[in-house]
Amino acid sequence: MDFLDPQKKRDHRNKLFVGYGLMAIALAIATTILVYAANGYGFNRQTGELIQNGLVFLNAQPSSANIKINGTDRGATGARLVLPEAKYSVELSRSGYQSWKHDFTLEGNQVLRLAYPRLFPQKLVQSNIRAYEAAPSFVSASPDQQWLVSHQPAAFNQFEIINLEADPIAPLTINLPETVLVSKLDNQSLAVVEWSKDNRHLLLKHTYTDGVDFIVMDRQDPALSVNLTQRYGRQFSDVKLRDMRFDRLYVYQQDGGLLQAAELGVNTLLTDVANNVLAFYPYQGDIVMYVTNETAPPGQVVVRIKSDLAEFKLRNLPGGTVYLLQIAEFDRQIYLAVGEQASGNTYIYKNPLDRLKNNQSILPQPFQLLKVSGAETVSFSNNARFLSVQGGSRFAIYDFETEQQIRYDSLLLVQPGQKATWMDGHRLLVNSQNKLFVFDFDGTNKRDLGPAIESHNPAFNQDYTGLYRLNSTVDGPTVLTRTELTTP
Repeated sequence: MDFLDPQKKRDHRNKLFVGYGLMAIALAIATTILVYAANGYGFNRQTGELIQNGLVFLNAQPSSANIKINGTDRGATGARLVLPEAKYSVELSRSGYQSWKHDFTLEGNQVLRLAYPRLFPQKLVQSNIRAYEAAPSFVSASPDQQWLVSHQPAAFNQFEIINLEADPIAPLTINLPETVLVSKLDNQSLAVVEWSKDNRHLLLKHTYTDGVDFIVMDRQDPALSVNLTQRYGRQFSDVKLRDMRFDRLYVYQQDGGLLQAAELGVNTLLTDVANNVLAFYPYQGDIVMYVTNETAPPGQVVVRIKSDLAEFKLRNLPGGTVYLLQIAEFDRQIYLAVGEQASGNTYIYKNPLDRLKNNQSILPQPFQLLKVSGAETVSFSNNARFLSVQGGSRFAIYDFETEQQIRYDSLLLVQPGQKATWMDGHRLLVNSQNKLFVFDFDGTNKRDLGPAIESHNPAFNQDYTGLYRLNSTVDGPTVLTRTELTTP
């Protein structure tokens, strides 16, 4: 029998060892291949070189746009593409729409989501919704983009409410009680400060020769509107909503810099928040950031943040006239933007309150600096992913998702003090010489959306299929128009 032959027994054992060795080598090679594949590695079939791949998700509005990567057709949007690390140019196209283009660098093992592209029609179809004998003082859309409120200057207590989701659209006229909105015979104006998060109440600013009134307007029941000057027996220089609630307010008197908290209720008590305040910005709950010259070194001001009963110093800034303050939350992190116009510097902080509560003796350090000459405004995008600092036609953008800065000049003629606004989470709107332009956060894919009165912000319905704006016709009335953002 073979197993009793020592030589054959040794040969059998050696064959087993060789087999086990080959199996181990094959297993090691397979494991290595799987590990490399899991980390995005692959082989270039033309050169045989080891390369690392990345993953790109592509989507768009409207859907079903054609994809071209470096000129090669790659199917339709909604795609998941595995690509070698390299520089790419992508073009999305659809019949009847202006193409969307973007250049990007894909790193090995990177997952890049391009889900924000929006294609605008090549030909903009416009229809008139409403004609006015005189241009409204304002046209303003609610946060949920369902309600459009306009003010009729010819009848100062009269407003028009439009439900953008109704079909057909039927404007509703309402009147504020004359005891709430007291019309003045001399120069006067009315403007929207902000909407409450209930989409029902607006904070209005009524400016006239002898002073200023602030009014909380109830569009649903105008009789419940409140004149804050009457309620509290004094005039305020500025008023902002606390936590975006109509019944909780911050009221400010520039003379003396007194910032107070107020509540619309049965009493008229005001609670002091801070003194010698030069500018302020409220956030959720009782968080408020403000600039003060109290205890500040000569030629400087102090930025402080107050949360509930605790108050902390954030940093010093050079003294100036325009201060840039914003707070927002992105991906469960709280970000603060603090800057001023003279230097053009805007500092970005991440969760500074957490650090200050643990140790007040060491000031938190900003993790990013955005610099724009003549910076006038700072704003977060609708989804808070981007922070924009604007100075005229120049922009500095910080992307909190990719942790990148983007700087560019839109090359649009922008009037001093004119603010760009966010259309959505990824696009900015600028009115230049009574023409409305939209472009992506990085300044690309600029599109002329047609004529619009420069002093009025545009509005969109909830699904962004319609753009609403005021137009002035030659020798004719001012018209509220709807522009279709999809083709039939």
